[in-house]
Amino acid sequence: MVILWGDYLQGKKFIILFICIFVLCCGAGIGCSKKKSPPQKPQQSAGQKPEAPKDFSKLRTNLDMIVGELEKKIKMEETSSLQQNVQIMQQGQEEQSQGQGQSQGQDQGQKQGQSQGQGQSGQQQSQGGKTSSQEGEWQKEASSLKKVHLNWNMVEPEAVKAGLSSTVRDDFGQSLDNLTMAIGNQDLEKSIFAAIDLYRPYADVSEVFKVKTPPEFFRLKYEMMSAIAEAKKGQWNATTQRIPNITKHWDSVKISLAAKQKPIADRTEYSVKDLEHALDMRDIHLVMVKGELGMKNLDNLESNF
Repeated sequence: MVILWGDYLQGKKFIILFICIFVLCCGAGIGCSKKKSPPQKPQQSAGQKPEAPKDFSKLRTNLDMIVGELEKKIKMEETSSLQQNVQIMQQGQEEQSQGQGQSQGQDQGQKQGQSQGQGQSGQQQSQGGKTSSQEGEWQKEASSLKKVHLNWNMVEPEAVKAGLSSTVRDDFGQSLDNLTMAIGNQDLEKSIFAAIDLYRPYADVSEVFKVKTPPEFFRLKYEMMSAIAEAKKGQWNATTQRIPNITKHWDSVKISLAAKQKPIADRTEYSVKDLEHALDMRDIHLVMVKGELGMKNLDNLESNF
């Protein structure tokens, strides 16, 4: 019995020792698990972008005004060129009719001399007027351009804080410099292309802000405006190369449209496809008609975002 009792005590000690070791191990495990899993910080969602400064939309408004004024000048030049062509055709017809009689030819010669004299004096007057009012003709563009510079100066620091890359920042600055030099030199062709080009980095800047209008919309607008401007200059190779980009950006814009925007979206869809067809056909008359309709639909679509 003595031996049995001793065995019993040893067994009991063994059980107590096992329980103590088990408790210690559990406590150590809990402590280790707490060290391995520190409290997680709440993750920021991709939609948590800062609101765009008010000057960002003002910049777009002033850029639109510059483009509008430049397009007016282009239409005036086109109208003036058309009128000159008509006058040349009329003079050619008058010269052909001079062989119908000497007296009739003399009368026509006098009329032509009078008309040419009047035309030359009118041209001199118009040229003189243009020289004196040259600065006034570009005053609206220059005024809007100064506002764009002011707007960008207000937006730039906020955009950098929001994560704007130095590449995009420099790209926007260079495009703005190009527009400034073109308007300063009153170069109409360079000015319209430089103004259109500014929509491209504007879209990139809008990526860092919370905006109603998606950046792809501005990229689509840039490609369509560039294609139309290049078509006017007969740069068809460059124009047709923009068709895939127009398709790509429009497809991206469609994804962001809500159901209530379907009517205007459908109209825009058809006008974009018609413009692409006109660009592919390389017909300037089709491009002008379809392009004007497409840009009008884009403006209406933007107001529905």
